[in-house]
Amino acid sequence: MRSVEVEVVRTVARKPFRIGSSGRTTVKLKPNRAAMKQLRRKRKLKLKAKAVLKNAAGQTSSRTATITLRLRRR
Repeated sequence: MRSVEVEVVRTVARKPFRIGSSGRTTVKLKPNRAAMKQLRRKRKLKLKAKAVLKNAAGQTSSRTATITLRLRRR
């Protein structure tokens, strides 16, 4: 029998943002309660970040990246 890994997709934070004339921005997100609980339990949380941009004409483009959060031990 072959085991199949099922990827669970959950939204842990969502925030709209605007990009200035420099073409760069910093977005600070606050993970929800479930994400923080998993981060404390496993000391590591792997996230897929997706940014969807829409220009003045209404066209969209998106970019996806993987981010790993690590919790330091005290």
